[in-house]
Amino acid sequence: MVWALNALVILHWRNFDAEWVVFEQTSGQTHLLTAVQAAALMCIQDSPSDMEQVIRFLHGLDGQCLDLSEAELQTGVSNLQSLGLIEVLPR
Repeated sequence: MVWALNALVILHWRNFDAEWVVFEQTSGQTHLLTAVQAAALMCIQDSPSDMEQVIRFLHGLDGQCLDLSEAELQTGVSNLQSLGLIEVLPR
């Protein structure tokens, strides 16, 4: 499965220690994200990514995400999809 940023989404980011706030301009909604969710969203925002690419991106940050399970990451990415920030690219 490959995810991409929803084409209608325009993001504005703010960081507060370990938490991230992203304002989605089109909907006017603000979302509080964990560091892992924010990093996954940043990876997908940079370019369409599958789970392996997101994991590599997270491991390349500063090592704090190295013990994250794939199930936890999948839950975080699923939440981003539920919020409408990302979408699955058709094959």
